[in-house]
Amino acid sequence: MIKKITRIKDFGVFRNFSWQATIPEFKTYNLIYGWNYSGKTTFSRVFRCFELGKLHQDYLSATFELEDDHLNKYDQTFIAKPKIRVFNSDFIKDNLRWEEGIEPIFLLGKENIELQKELTEKKNELQASEAVLTDLINAKKRKEDKIEESLTAKARAIGDLLSLRPFTKIHFRPIVERIKQNASSHILSEKDFDKYKSQALSKDKKDELTEVSITVSSIEIFKNAVEKILQKQVIAQTIQKLLDNKELSDWVEKGKELHKDRVICEFCGNPIGTDLLETLNKHFSKDYESLKCEISEKVSGLERSIIKLDSPLYQEISLYNDFQAEYKLLKNKLETEISNYNISINALIRDLNAKKDTPFDKLNVSAISDNKASLENSIEKINAVIQKHNTRTAKFEEERNTAIEELKEHYAVEFETEEKYSDTLTLIEGDRQSIEAKKQSLQEQKSKILEIENKLSETVIGAEKVNEYLKIFFGKDDIKIEANQENKFKLLREGHEAKNLSEGEKTAISFAYFTAKLEERNTKISETIVYIDDPVSSLDSNHLFNTYSFVKNKYEKAKQLFISSHNFEFFNLLKDWITDFKQKDRELFLIERRNNGTNRESEIFPIHPLLKDFKSEYHYLFSIINGFKENPSTEFYHLYNMPNIIRRYLEAFLGFKVPKHQGLDKKLDNLIDDKVTKERVLKFINHYSHHNSLLRSLNFPDLKECCDVVEVVIGAVKLKDRAHFDALIESIPKTP
Repeated sequence: MIKKITRIKDFGVFRNFSWQATIPEFKTYNLIYGWNYSGKTTFSRVFRCFELGKLHQDYLSATFELEDDHLNKYDQTFIAKPKIRVFNSDFIKDNLRWEEGIEPIFLLGKENIELQKELTEKKNELQASEAVLTDLINAKKRKEDKIEESLTAKARAIGDLLSLRPFTKIHFRPIVERIKQNASSHILSEKDFDKYKSQALSKDKKDELTEVSITVSSIEIFKNAVEKILQKQVIAQTIQKLLDNKELSDWVEKGKELHKDRVICEFCGNPIGTDLLETLNKHFSKDYESLKCEISEKVSGLERSIIKLDSPLYQEISLYNDFQAEYKLLKNKLETEISNYNISINALIRDLNAKKDTPFDKLNVSAISDNKASLENSIEKINAVIQKHNTRTAKFEEERNTAIEELKEHYAVEFETEEKYSDTLTLIEGDRQSIEAKKQSLQEQKSKILEIENKLSETVIGAEKVNEYLKIFFGKDDIKIEANQENKFKLLREGHEAKNLSEGEKTAISFAYFTAKLEERNTKISETIVYIDDPVSSLDSNHLFNTYSFVKNKYEKAKQLFISSHNFEFFNLLKDWITDFKQKDRELFLIERRNNGTNRESEIFPIHPLLKDFKSEYHYLFSIINGFKENPSTEFYHLYNMPNIIRRYLEAFLGFKVPKHQGLDKKLDNLIDDKVTKERVLKFINHYSHHNSLLRSLNFPDLKECCDVVEVVIGAVKLKDRAHFDALIESIPKTP
């Protein structure tokens, strides 16, 4: 059952309605009282929107929400909706076009029991098939949702890892689709994965590096040349003392050079003997001098061959991350090779210096190896790494993008494998085919059901049902409906086309039609929420008791019943009826149109205590007028409604006191003697109770004007019929 309307917004006079805590919840039986233009029909339209599953064409921006006894919410999206049937002016407009004919009602013929049994079976089968279809759709959706969630999660992880923004399943799905047929060819080795990951994550573009440039000579050639020098022996008449003392030999050799072409010794001042110089020249012969020169030249050549780098080798941090480890190993190797090369050269230099000290002896060359080839190989390898580094610098963005694409495909393979993407798609496709097959089967089942329903649909039976109800309303069968050849209903009065129907007749026919239509397709009223808005016309109340009796008998077993009315007598009849039910099963409400300061809006309230207590609208109206006299109020309810209240009260009072076919203005002469005062009252009730223009509908009387007119009316009634006045005062319930 519906428990409350939690909100209504932008729906006619319900501009911003919300269910207040002071409003009791709906019960099984709900009566709603309100005068014309108070918002009753608009309220019923909210319910009819749920019946039709669409918004009212005049309020397409409206929003609203119902809440049932299980706290389920139903709003204007109509994703879910309760089973509701509504009788109001919109129902009449949609179904009973008085000039065009009435749409038919299809009821089931009693003689078609076997067809009905078959129809029931077919509907049960259809219901089971629909359940199977629902299960298939849900199963397919679960697979789709899971794969979508997995795609989203994987894409988000890849985007975070590779700093790709945006990178969603929209970008990732095509990659998975592309690689799934040949996934194994896109998986990366651990080495390649690390390389591409390093490239992809690299943010800094490195500088280009200069390659290592070193001239390398053959150690073996140097060794052979040095060995020849070491094997040479100087031919001379040696002086043993000089051979035995190198320092002395060096000193003498130096002195010999200093005393060339001299006869006096610079050291001791004595003459230099020619025999001494001759002896020394024989010791330091030309062969000796030649050997020394050769040694000096070779030493100079070897010293020039020592590898001295113009600048140190680059540190590994100068290269991209994935090159650094390899470069570091090659750098260490190259430095070792250079060191070994220089060690060999220095060993040969030492050999030559040793020969210089012992020119008269044969010496052996040091045992060294020639690493020219390995040194050149190290240079070539380290330059290869530098070249790769420089290539990446030149193609930094291109290689980075390539690395990212490689990694995307690698992750796509992971996804295909881990999530069984292709297998899941195959299962989803299988579900889709099953769903399509089941839909086709359902369509065939529905066609069969429609075929049976067409056999069971008889407009004649529908017409008979409406006529049965019309007889209850009118107490006779002079008004009937009849099916024509176009399968529509036409109205007949005593066998002839009915014309000039009264408003009461139209309302009664409409309500009978609505009630019969509830039985169309075997609707169960015990499972249906019914809303009836004003089933009694204000212009024709001849059918009041028949309508009351009809409602009581036909709708007592409704799942939930709402009835709204402006007719106080009808309201009282219904109020007496539902009073027989338990308090927990019935509730009374009032709809009023009030001013919120800028607009007139409708609101729903618990029923006023006076409306519960009074059996007559006449007494109720008098109590409001007298209450205002005793306690004038600026509340909008009083100022806006008082002209209409006074008018309705005077019509009732004078209708009894002056039983003539006269208008209110003439009958008022019998109550108010002073013509000026009478005109003032007439102007008050006519001007403010008939909204013939927008300007008038936006105006209402002020407090003094209301007070004056109320004082006149109360005084006139008291003066003309004191006994009646006293009885009215006595009928007003006393406030505790």
